[in-house]
Formats: sequence, structure tokens, C-alpha cells
Amino acid sequence: MRREREFADLRRESGAILSQNGNRLTLMLALIFCLFSLGLYFVIGYAFSACLWLLEENESALVCLSLGAQAVLYLFVRLLAVPLLSGLVRIADCMRRGESVSLTALFYGFSTYTRYRRTLRLTRCLMWLGYGTALLAAGTYGLFASLPTVTLTTALLCALVIALEIVGAVVLSFRAYPVLYWGVCRESLSMREVKREAHRRIPSPTAAGARFLLGWIHWIALGILTLGVLLLADVLPRMLVSYCCDCADDGENEEI
Repeated sequence: MRREREFADLRRESGAILSQNGNRLTLMLALIFCLFSLGLYFVIGYAFSACLWLLEENESALVCLSLGAQAVLYLFVRLLAVPLLSGLVRIADCMRRGESVSLTALFYGFSTYTRYRRTLRLTRCLMWLGYGTALLAAGTYGLFASLPTVTLTTALLCALVIALEIVGAVVLSFRAYPVLYWGVCRESLSMREVKREAHRRIPSPTAAGARFLLGWIHWIALGILTLGVLLLADVLPRMLVSYCCDCADDGENEEI
């Protein structure tokens, strides 16, 4: 069983790693590129929304376009945006091991067909969980909006239910806390071996993931209050490196 890492130690260790070899700037640039892909997602969404507004009188075209929009957005996230996550983890882990790494490592998941397919398999459950939660939240909102009268109490109740649904999804996603790291950084292991080793190293992934997020939650809030400047310059880079440090082998020999 692994030795638990204290949050203060993780934060201090990640800060020391980021201060070397221009690591902080490399991770910041990688995160900015990922934000551009997020912006592209919203641009595509707004383009479809404009088309839906123009076709609001044609119900059949409206339904077809709505389904097409959801399919395009899902494929964009699934096939293009999410694989970048493996690149972020790869960059952070190379920094943890003291290796020099360039921004091109962000496209690690796209470098070969085998890696791309592996990345898609690693993130499949998270994608289904995310979209399932989005659909559930939309259904909850539609249910409350269809009530004969909408009062402040029902609006607050709707917000509370949706918030609980999101929290539940986040808690469920913690089950994959060590799996993403091991899947990306241990290429020699099959997916079955990745899951077995990840849960052997971290027997309680839900508790480990919750502890990690709660340790950073106040820093995330502070980063948002600074209009995202602190979030991009310090909080998110430290979180990525800390995640790799937390999931690593605590000094044991690693097979990359």
C-alpha cells in the first residue's frame, strides 16, 4: 500500500518542479492551447444556436439540426478535445521525473493510432458520465420549467437538485483518479493491468480523489476571483504536477 502524500508536501514539491527548466511556462502554454479548443467548442455551439433560431418555425428541420449539433459537439469533445488531457498528464509527469519536455508533448495522444485508441478508451467512462450528467441536469431543468407556476422556492430547489447531480458525478469520476495517470504513463501495461495496478497502488481512489480536490478547492476559488490569472499561472499547473506526484510510485522504479 502506498504512503499517503500530505497536501502541503505535494504543493511544495510541485512548486519546486515548476520552477525548473521553464516548466511553468510550458504548462501555461499547454493550458492556453486547451482553452482555445474550449473556445472553439463554444463557437461551434453558438453557430448551431444561430441556425436553430433561424429555423425555429420548421419543426422537423429544428429537430434534425438539434440532433446533428449534439452529435458534432460530442465528437469534437470526444475525438479532439479530450485526448489533449493525456498530453497534459504526460507533460506534467515528464516534469516530475526531471526530463526536459516541449509543448509538442501536448499532442502525445495523437502521435500514434495505438496511443490515440488507448486515450479514447481511458476517457470513455468519463465522457459518458459527463454527458449523462449534462442530460440529467437538462431534464431536471425542463421538469421544473414545465411546472404550472415557477416560484423562487421551486427555482432554488431546481438549482439544488442540479448541484447535487453534478456533485454526484464528480464523486463517481474519482473512481478513475489513478487510472488516467497509469494509463498514460505506463504504456507497457494493458488496460486490464492498468486498472489492477492503479487500484492496487491507490485502494480507495474515491477518497484519494476527493482529498485531492478538497485540498485545491480554495485555491481554485481564489484563482477564479483573480479573473483566472492565478488559476492559469499557478493553480492549474501545480494541480497537474501534484496529481502525477500523488499517483506515482513513491520512489519505486518506474517503467515508462
